[in-house]
Amino acid sequence: MTDEQKKVYEELEKKYNFGDMSVDIKQARFLAMTMGIAYNLSVAQIDKYLRIQSDDFTRIDLERICVMLDIPRSQVGGKDLSLDRVKSYIHGDAEEEESKEPYSKVKRVILSENRFSPSQLEQIVTATEKEIPEEYILKFAKPDIGALQMEKAIRLYEIQEEKEKATRKQHRLSRWRSGG
Repeated sequence: MTDEQKKVYEELEKKYNFGDMSVDIKQARFLAMTMGIAYNLSVAQIDKYLRIQSDDFTRIDLERICVMLDIPRSQVGGKDLSLDRVKSYIHGDAEEEESKEPYSKVKRVILSENRFSPSQLEQIVTATEKEIPEEYILKFAKPDIGALQMEKAIRLYEIQEEKEKATRKQHRLSRWRSGG
């Protein structure tokens, strides 16, 4: 535990005085608190879910997940919070919000797959930095496609783009010459 985490722990332990609670509630809140500390949440963030008056650990943990992922409570049912609603937001409703964001589908693929190697992720980042269209990136952004294959796909896209630019330039030049 870092010094910062120890400070957070001590502050929250004093505030919530776990000694006055039943064993079940104490364990649930203590676990939720230490998980928040392990994820480097601030005292204010941890306080958001520890202050909930419930002895249901699942409810407290769902609140912690909402705080960690910055999920608006209004989007997951307010007081009627459930795991299904949180999952729905993460997998479904979030798609609408993310679709406005550039490369949102690529981000979702990366977050949902845990088998990408660092070199594969580097190639995907390179593709987004080169502003290759998302649909093209999704064709090769798969864990079973090696980093070298990804690099070749990126290079192929660049070559195709260069050819298309040259063709467009040639068409403009020929129209200009013909006076049209």
